[in-house]
Amino acid sequence: AMYVDPSGGSQRTFEIAAGTITNAGTIKDGIQPSGSFVGGGALEATGGTVTGGPVIADDTTTTLSPSASGSLELIGQNNKLDSDIPAGYTLIIRGERSGAASGVVNLESSATNKGTIKLTDPDTTGSGAAAARVIAATGVTLTNEGTIVSEPGGAGLGERELEGDFVNGSHGKIEVLQPLEIDGNGSGGTFETSGTIDIHPGSALYVDPS
Repeated sequence: AMYVDPSGGSQRTFEIAAGTITNAGTIKDGIQPSGSFVGGGALEATGGTVTGGPVIADDTTTTLSPSASGSLELIGQNNKLDSDIPAGYTLIIRGERSGAASGVVNLESSATNKGTIKLTDPDTTGSGAAAARVIAATGVTLTNEGTIVSEPGGAGLGERELEGDFVNGSHGKIEVLQPLEIDGNGSGGTFETSGTIDIHPGSALYVDPS
């Protein structure tokens, strides 16, 4: 395993600038070997490729360059996305952190997904209260021109949510394998689709359920 900034005190930036990282083990950013979460840093994929398993990061500010490729798994409720998601990247938002906590990615400026977003929860037992969630601030829009998947995870526990203004563009696809909520934030919101939505048997899409 490789642990980046396990102390969390200096809020280090982890930059993947070029080259290839082959992850046949574990890479954790802002997480101690004991499993404790410290978070608060930044992850910048300005180039390069990550193959194998994802980089797992806690409460991080993420920037992804169009020239970068790989996968990133975000846990914790204070993640921020400061860029588009390029075609070569998969962003996994994990609802489980320590049993029943939420995995949240906050957008403070509009962004476009050109890659893949997966909303999931690997728990097989325990509380169903955990959520994998993307929250767009007031006046901010998430546009999907790639793929967004709501996954059952280990046992179909927890919630999968997109909050705020959301556009599923003409090249976008939403694949609903686990019930997905598309909801407004505290100031309302708009959901517009001109792409594909695939709701699998036994699953459901809820628009503005609150």
